[in-house]
Amino acid sequence: MSANDYIRRIGLIGLGFAAWDLKLPSYAAIDGIELVAVADPSPAARERAQRELGIPAERCFADPYELLRSGLVDAVDVSTPHHTHADLLVAAAEAGVAAACDKPLAMSLEEADRIVAASERSGTPIGVFRNFAHFPSHAKMRELVEQGAIGRPSFARVSAIGVFAPDTTGANAKSWRLRSEVAGGGITIDYGIHAIYLARGLLGGAEIVRVSATIDRVDVQAGDVEDRVSMRLETADGAYATVDLTWGGGSTGDVTVFGSHGVLKIVHEGGISAPHNVARAVGHMTDRRDETLHELDWTRDPFDWYYRGAIETFLGQLDGRPGVTAADGRADLEIALAAYRSAALGGPIALPLDPADPVYRRGAAGVRELDLPADSVILRKRLFGGGAA
Repeated sequence: MSANDYIRRIGLIGLGFAAWDLKLPSYAAIDGIELVAVADPSPAARERAQRELGIPAERCFADPYELLRSGLVDAVDVSTPHHTHADLLVAAAEAGVAAACDKPLAMSLEEADRIVAASERSGTPIGVFRNFAHFPSHAKMRELVEQGAIGRPSFARVSAIGVFAPDTTGANAKSWRLRSEVAGGGITIDYGIHAIYLARGLLGGAEIVRVSATIDRVDVQAGDVEDRVSMRLETADGAYATVDLTWGGGSTGDVTVFGSHGVLKIVHEGGISAPHNVARAVGHMTDRRDETLHELDWTRDPFDWYYRGAIETFLGQLDGRPGVTAADGRADLEIALAAYRSAALGGPIALPLDPADPVYRRGAAGVRELDLPADSVILRKRLFGGGAA
Protein backbone atom coordinates (compact mmCIF):
# COMPACT_ATOMS: atom_id res chain seq x y z
CA MET A 1 0.00 0.00 0.00
CA SER A 2 1.39 3.41 -0.90
CA ALA A 3 1.16 6.63 1.07
CA ASN A 4 -1.43 7.86 -1.45
CA ASP A 5 -3.89 5.05 -0.64
CA TYR A 6 -4.86 6.48 2.74
CA ILE A 7 -4.31 9.47 4.98
CA ARG A 8 -1.23 9.50 7.18
CA ARG A 9 -2.00 10.93 10.62
CA ILE A 10 0.79 13.33 11.62
CA GLY A 11 1.56 14.88 15.00
CA LEU A 12 3.82 17.86 15.59
CA ILE A 13 5.97 17.89 18.73
CA GLY A 14 7.26 21.39 19.33
CA LEU A 15 5.54 24.50 17.97
CA GLY A 16 8.33 27.03 17.75
CA PHE A 17 9.90 28.92 14.85
CA ALA A 18 10.87 25.82 12.86
CA ALA A 19 7.40 24.30 12.96
CA TRP A 20 5.37 27.42 12.27
CA ASP A 21 7.60 29.34 9.90
CA LEU A 22 9.54 26.62 8.08
CA LYS A 23 7.58 23.34 8.16
CA LEU A 24 3.87 24.11 8.07
CA PRO A 25 4.03 25.60 4.53
CA SER A 26 5.48 22.24 3.40
CA TYR A 27 2.87 20.14 5.21
CA ALA A 28 0.12 22.25 3.61
CA ALA A 29 1.45 21.32 0.15
CA ILE A 30 1.68 17.54 0.69
CA ASP A 31 -1.22 15.26 -0.25
CA GLY A 32 -2.19 12.17 1.71
CA ILE A 33 -1.52 13.52 5.21
CA GLU A 34 -3.49 15.18 7.98
CA LEU A 35 -2.15 17.09 10.97
CA VAL A 36 -4.24 15.59 13.77
CA ALA A 37 -2.40 16.40 17.01
CA VAL A 38 0.27 18.64 18.50
CA ALA A 39 2.32 18.80 21.68
CA ASP A 40 3.96 21.85 23.24
CA PRO A 41 4.37 22.97 26.87
CA SER A 42 3.23 26.51 25.97
CA PRO A 43 -0.51 27.15 26.42
CA ALA A 44 -0.25 29.98 23.89
CA ALA A 45 1.25 27.63 21.29
CA ARG A 46 -1.49 25.06 21.86
CA GLU A 47 -4.19 27.72 21.60
CA ARG A 48 -2.68 28.91 18.34
CA ALA A 49 -2.80 25.34 16.98
CA GLN A 50 -6.48 25.15 17.86
CA ARG A 51 -7.16 28.51 16.25
CA GLU A 52 -5.03 28.32 13.11
CA LEU A 53 -4.78 24.59 12.44
CA GLY A 54 -8.24 23.59 13.63
CA ILE A 55 -6.93 20.91 15.97
CA PRO A 56 -9.36 20.17 18.85
CA ALA A 57 -8.23 21.07 22.35
CA GLU A 58 -8.19 17.42 23.44
CA ARG A 59 -5.58 16.73 20.75
CA CYS A 60 -3.30 19.57 21.84
CA PHE A 61 -1.04 18.02 24.46
CA ALA A 62 1.24 19.72 26.97
CA ASP A 63 3.15 16.44 27.39
CA PRO A 64 4.61 14.96 24.16
CA TYR A 65 4.76 11.50 25.70
CA GLU A 66 0.97 11.57 26.11
CA LEU A 67 0.69 12.25 22.39
CA LEU A 68 2.99 9.29 21.63
CA ARG A 69 0.86 7.00 23.81
CA SER A 70 -2.46 8.31 22.49
CA GLY A 71 -2.79 6.11 19.40
CA LEU A 72 -3.84 9.17 17.42
CA VAL A 73 -0.84 9.39 15.07
CA ASP A 74 1.14 7.29 12.61
CA ALA A 75 4.17 9.58 12.71
CA VAL A 76 5.52 12.62 14.53
CA ASP A 77 7.72 15.51 13.51
CA VAL A 78 9.99 16.53 16.40
CA SER A 79 10.96 20.24 16.44
CA THR A 80 12.30 20.59 19.97
CA PRO A 81 15.58 21.60 21.63
CA HIS A 82 18.36 19.12 21.05
CA HIS A 83 18.58 17.73 24.59
CA THR A 84 15.05 16.30 24.25
CA HIS A 85 15.65 14.36 21.02
CA ALA A 86 16.99 11.08 22.39
CA ASP A 87 14.24 10.38 24.92
CA LEU A 88 11.48 11.45 22.53
CA LEU A 89 12.75 9.37 19.62
CA VAL A 90 13.29 6.28 21.76
CA ALA A 91 9.79 6.67 23.21
CA ALA A 92 8.35 7.04 19.70
CA ALA A 93 10.07 3.87 18.55
CA GLU A 94 8.82 1.95 21.59
CA ALA A 95 5.28 3.21 20.91
CA GLY A 96 5.49 2.14 17.27
CA VAL A 97 5.20 5.75 16.08
CA ALA A 98 7.54 6.73 13.23
CA ALA A 99 9.48 9.89 14.01
CA ALA A 100 11.89 12.34 12.44
CA CYS A 101 13.67 15.28 14.02
CA ASP A 102 15.79 18.17 12.90
CA LYS A 103 19.55 18.01 13.24
CA PRO A 104 21.30 16.95 15.33
CA LEU A 105 19.89 13.49 15.96
CA ALA A 106 21.16 13.64 19.54
CA MET A 107 23.67 15.36 21.84
CA SER A 108 26.14 12.48 22.00
CA LEU A 109 26.95 9.24 20.20
CA GLU A 110 25.87 7.30 23.28
CA GLU A 111 22.42 8.87 22.91
CA ALA A 112 22.46 8.25 19.16
CA ASP A 113 23.24 4.58 19.76
CA ARG A 114 20.14 4.32 21.98
CA ILE A 115 17.99 5.77 19.20
CA VAL A 116 19.41 3.50 16.50
CA ALA A 117 18.95 0.45 18.72
CA ALA A 118 15.35 1.36 19.58
CA SER A 119 14.48 1.85 15.90
CA GLU A 120 16.06 -1.46 14.88
CA ARG A 121 14.56 -3.36 17.83
CA SER A 122 11.01 -2.11 17.18
CA GLY A 123 11.18 -1.95 13.39
CA THR A 124 9.90 1.64 13.60
CA PRO A 125 11.36 4.20 11.16
CA ILE A 126 13.28 6.90 13.03
CA GLY A 127 15.23 9.50 11.09
CA VAL A 128 16.39 13.06 10.63
CA PHE A 129 15.49 15.76 8.13
CA ARG A 130 18.33 16.58 5.72
CA ASN A 131 16.15 19.28 4.21
CA PHE A 132 18.93 21.30 2.50
CA ALA A 133 19.78 18.26 0.36
CA HIS A 134 16.40 18.58 -1.39
CA PHE A 135 16.78 22.24 -2.39
CA PRO A 136 16.98 22.55 -6.19
CA SER A 137 20.54 23.89 -6.02
CA HIS A 138 21.99 21.09 -3.89
CA ALA A 139 19.95 18.38 -5.62
CA LYS A 140 21.27 19.54 -9.01
CA MET A 141 24.86 19.67 -7.75
CA ARG A 142 24.60 16.13 -6.40
CA GLU A 143 22.95 14.89 -9.63
CA LEU A 144 25.78 16.29 -11.74
CA VAL A 145 28.42 14.80 -9.44
CA GLU A 146 26.71 11.39 -9.62
CA GLN A 147 26.54 11.65 -13.43
CA GLY A 148 30.31 12.16 -13.55
CA ALA A 149 30.06 15.69 -14.92
CA ILE A 150 33.31 16.73 -13.20
CA GLY A 151 34.98 13.32 -12.98
CA ARG A 152 36.20 12.25 -9.58
CA PRO A 153 35.44 14.93 -6.95
CA SER A 154 38.50 15.75 -4.89
CA PHE A 155 37.64 19.00 -3.10
CA ALA A 156 34.43 20.63 -1.88
CA ARG A 157 33.79 23.88 -0.07
CA VAL A 158 30.67 24.84 1.90
CA SER A 159 30.52 28.19 3.66
CA ALA A 160 27.79 30.25 5.30
CA ILE A 161 28.85 33.50 6.90
CA GLY A 162 26.46 35.45 9.13
CA VAL A 163 23.77 32.77 9.51
CA PHE A 164 20.68 34.04 11.33
CA ALA A 165 19.71 32.13 14.47
CA PRO A 166 16.78 33.54 16.51
CA ASP A 167 17.71 35.48 19.67
CA THR A 168 21.42 34.63 19.74
CA THR A 169 22.96 38.12 19.54
CA GLY A 170 23.47 40.71 22.26
CA ALA A 171 24.34 40.42 25.94
CA ASN A 172 20.73 39.63 26.87
CA ALA A 173 20.07 36.97 24.22
CA LYS A 174 17.89 34.17 25.60
CA SER A 175 17.93 31.48 22.91
CA TRP A 176 18.30 27.89 24.11
CA ARG A 177 20.85 27.51 21.29
CA LEU A 178 23.34 29.44 23.44
CA ARG A 179 23.28 26.89 26.28
CA SER A 180 25.43 23.84 25.71
CA GLU A 181 23.47 21.69 28.18
CA VAL A 182 20.38 22.20 25.99
CA ALA A 183 21.84 22.59 22.47
CA GLY A 184 24.89 20.32 22.71
CA GLY A 185 27.12 23.04 21.30
CA GLY A 186 26.85 26.05 19.00
CA ILE A 187 26.90 26.53 15.26
CA THR A 188 28.93 23.34 14.64
CA ILE A 189 26.23 20.97 15.92
CA ASP A 190 23.43 23.23 14.63
CA TYR A 191 23.89 24.63 11.11
CA GLY A 192 27.12 22.66 10.83
CA ILE A 193 25.23 19.39 10.43
CA HIS A 194 23.65 20.78 7.25
CA ALA A 195 27.07 21.70 5.89
CA ILE A 196 28.47 18.28 6.80
CA TYR A 197 25.90 16.25 4.87
CA LEU A 198 26.06 18.64 1.91
CA ALA A 199 29.86 18.35 1.80
CA ARG A 200 29.71 14.57 2.01
CA GLY A 201 27.21 14.51 -0.86
CA LEU A 202 29.50 16.63 -3.03
CA LEU A 203 32.30 14.14 -2.44
CA GLY A 204 30.05 11.36 -3.70
CA GLY A 205 28.91 10.24 -0.26
CA ALA A 206 32.37 9.03 0.71
CA GLU A 207 32.99 8.13 4.33
CA ILE A 208 34.86 10.76 6.34
CA VAL A 209 37.86 9.26 8.16
CA ARG A 210 39.62 12.33 9.61
CA VAL A 211 38.37 15.67 10.94
CA SER A 212 40.28 18.85 11.80
CA ALA A 213 38.62 21.97 13.16
CA THR A 214 38.97 25.30 14.90
CA ILE A 215 36.13 27.00 16.75
CA ASP A 216 35.73 30.37 18.45
CA ARG A 217 33.26 32.63 20.19
CA VAL A 218 33.56 36.16 18.88
CA ASP A 219 30.20 37.90 18.48
CA VAL A 220 27.87 35.86 20.69
CA GLN A 221 28.00 37.35 24.18
CA ALA A 222 25.59 35.19 26.15
CA GLY A 223 25.84 31.47 26.86
CA ASP A 224 28.75 29.05 26.53
CA VAL A 225 28.83 27.92 22.89
CA GLU A 226 30.86 28.76 19.79
CA ASP A 227 29.63 31.02 16.99
CA ARG A 228 32.38 30.23 14.45
CA VAL A 229 33.83 27.02 13.05
CA SER A 230 36.22 25.97 10.30
CA MET A 231 36.39 22.24 9.50
CA ARG A 232 38.37 20.02 7.18
CA LEU A 233 36.73 16.67 6.43
CA GLU A 234 38.99 14.05 4.79
CA THR A 235 38.10 10.79 3.02
CA ALA A 236 40.21 7.63 2.81
CA ASP A 237 41.11 8.27 -0.84
CA GLY A 238 42.50 11.76 -0.23
CA ALA A 239 39.50 13.89 -1.16
CA TYR A 240 38.47 16.53 1.36
CA ALA A 241 35.96 19.28 2.07
CA THR A 242 36.27 22.54 3.97
CA VAL A 243 33.38 24.03 5.94
CA ASP A 244 33.39 27.61 7.27
CA LEU A 245 30.44 28.93 9.27
CA THR A 246 29.51 31.86 11.51
CA TRP A 247 26.34 33.06 13.14
CA GLY A 248 25.33 36.66 12.48
CA GLY A 249 22.74 39.03 11.14
CA GLY A 250 22.88 38.31 7.41
CA SER A 251 24.02 35.46 5.22
CA THR A 252 26.52 35.04 2.45
CA GLY A 253 28.45 31.96 1.44
CA ASP A 254 29.58 29.52 -1.21
CA VAL A 255 29.10 25.92 -2.34
CA THR A 256 31.71 24.59 -4.79
CA VAL A 257 33.03 21.18 -5.77
CA PHE A 258 36.18 20.54 -7.83
CA GLY A 259 36.82 17.32 -9.73
CA SER A 260 39.27 15.76 -12.13
CA HIS A 261 37.33 17.17 -15.12
CA GLY A 262 35.77 20.39 -13.92
CA VAL A 263 34.09 22.51 -11.26
CA LEU A 264 30.51 23.00 -10.08
CA LYS A 265 29.39 26.10 -8.19
CA ILE A 266 26.01 27.36 -6.97
CA VAL A 267 25.23 30.76 -8.51
CA HIS A 268 22.99 33.20 -6.63
CA GLU A 269 21.21 36.26 -7.98
CA GLY A 270 23.49 39.23 -7.34
CA GLY A 271 26.23 36.86 -6.17
CA ILE A 272 25.54 37.19 -2.44
CA SER A 273 23.68 34.47 -0.60
CA ALA A 274 24.17 31.24 1.37
CA PRO A 275 23.47 27.49 1.06
CA HIS A 276 20.00 27.83 2.61
CA ASN A 277 18.75 30.50 0.18
CA VAL A 278 17.17 30.46 -3.28
CA ALA A 279 19.76 30.19 -6.08
CA ARG A 280 19.63 31.05 -9.78
CA ALA A 281 21.72 28.28 -11.30
CA VAL A 282 24.49 25.74 -10.93
CA GLY A 283 27.59 26.76 -12.85
CA HIS A 284 29.59 24.01 -14.57
CA MET A 285 33.10 24.84 -15.76
CA THR A 286 35.42 22.43 -17.54
CA ASP A 287 38.03 25.04 -18.43
CA ARG A 288 38.17 28.83 -18.49
CA ARG A 289 36.45 29.00 -21.90
CA ASP A 290 33.77 26.35 -21.34
CA GLU A 291 31.08 27.29 -18.85
CA THR A 292 27.48 26.08 -18.67
CA LEU A 293 24.76 27.48 -16.42
CA HIS A 294 22.12 24.96 -15.36
CA GLU A 295 19.25 27.34 -14.63
CA LEU A 296 16.99 26.50 -11.67
CA ASP A 297 13.21 26.99 -11.69
CA TRP A 298 13.07 28.19 -8.09
CA THR A 299 11.47 31.16 -6.34
CA ARG A 300 11.16 32.18 -2.68
CA ASP A 301 7.37 31.81 -2.68
CA PRO A 302 5.51 29.59 -2.21
CA PHE A 303 7.70 28.58 0.70
CA ASP A 304 6.90 24.87 0.61
CA TRP A 305 10.39 23.94 -0.67
CA TYR A 306 12.17 24.39 2.65
CA TYR A 307 11.07 21.07 4.13
CA ARG A 308 8.83 19.41 1.55
CA GLY A 309 11.42 17.06 0.06
CA ALA A 310 12.69 15.98 3.48
CA ILE A 311 9.17 15.36 4.80
CA GLU A 312 8.16 13.38 1.72
CA THR A 313 11.32 11.28 2.02
CA PHE A 314 10.48 10.55 5.67
CA LEU A 315 6.90 9.59 4.79
CA GLY A 316 8.27 7.24 2.14
CA GLN A 317 10.13 5.36 4.86
CA LEU A 318 6.76 4.41 6.34
CA ASP A 319 6.19 2.41 3.13
CA GLY A 320 9.62 0.83 3.20
CA ARG A 321 11.32 3.20 0.77
CA PRO A 322 14.89 4.43 1.39
CA GLY A 323 15.30 7.49 3.54
CA VAL A 324 17.55 9.23 6.04
CA THR A 325 17.76 6.84 8.99
CA ALA A 326 18.85 7.32 12.57
CA ALA A 327 22.15 5.69 11.59
CA ASP A 328 22.63 8.37 8.90
CA GLY A 329 21.97 11.09 11.46
CA ARG A 330 24.45 9.43 13.79
CA ALA A 331 27.15 9.58 11.08
CA ASP A 332 26.64 13.34 10.65
CA LEU A 333 26.71 13.83 14.42
CA GLU A 334 29.97 11.91 14.80
CA ILE A 335 31.71 14.28 12.40
CA ALA A 336 30.47 17.34 14.30
CA LEU A 337 31.60 15.88 17.63
CA ALA A 338 34.99 15.00 16.16
CA ALA A 339 35.27 18.66 15.16
CA TYR A 340 34.75 19.68 18.79
CA ARG A 341 37.40 17.20 19.92
CA SER A 342 39.83 18.48 17.29
CA ALA A 343 39.25 22.13 18.22
CA ALA A 344 39.72 21.34 21.90
CA LEU A 345 43.01 19.46 21.46
CA GLY A 346 44.39 21.34 18.46
CA GLY A 347 44.92 18.47 16.03
CA PRO A 348 43.22 16.07 13.59
CA ILE A 349 40.89 13.37 14.89
CA ALA A 350 40.54 9.94 13.29
CA LEU A 351 37.11 8.35 12.96
CA PRO A 352 35.36 6.42 14.34
CA LEU A 353 35.48 7.81 17.86
CA ASP A 354 36.19 5.35 20.66
CA PRO A 355 33.11 4.48 22.79
CA ALA A 356 35.26 5.12 25.88
CA ASP A 357 35.99 8.68 24.71
CA PRO A 358 34.17 11.26 26.86
CA VAL A 359 33.12 13.09 23.68
CA TYR A 360 31.47 9.86 22.46
CA ARG A 361 29.68 9.48 25.79
CA ARG A 362 28.76 13.10 26.58
CA GLY A 363 29.09 15.04 23.34
CA ALA A 364 30.60 18.52 23.45
CA ALA A 365 30.41 18.56 27.24
CA GLY A 366 32.87 15.67 27.23
CA VAL A 367 35.72 17.82 25.92
CA ARG A 368 36.21 19.14 29.45
CA GLU A 369 37.23 15.64 30.53
CA LEU A 370 40.06 15.61 27.98
CA ASP A 371 43.65 16.55 28.80
CA LEU A 372 43.30 20.04 27.38
CA PRO A 373 46.33 22.19 26.56
CA ALA A 374 46.56 25.37 28.60
CA ASP A 375 45.76 27.52 25.57
CA SER A 376 42.78 25.44 24.38
CA VAL A 377 39.91 27.52 23.05
CA ILE A 378 37.63 25.58 25.39
CA LEU A 379 39.39 27.11 28.38
CA ARG A 380 40.13 30.53 26.88
CA LYS A 381 36.53 31.14 25.77
CA ARG A 382 34.91 29.18 28.63
CA LEU A 383 32.97 26.91 26.34
CA PHE A 384 30.72 23.94 27.08
CA GLY A 385 30.17 24.32 30.79
CA GLY A 386 32.69 27.04 31.52
CA GLY A 387 30.10 29.79 31.98
CA ALA A 388 29.57 32.98 29.98
CA ALA A 389 32.63 34.93 28.84
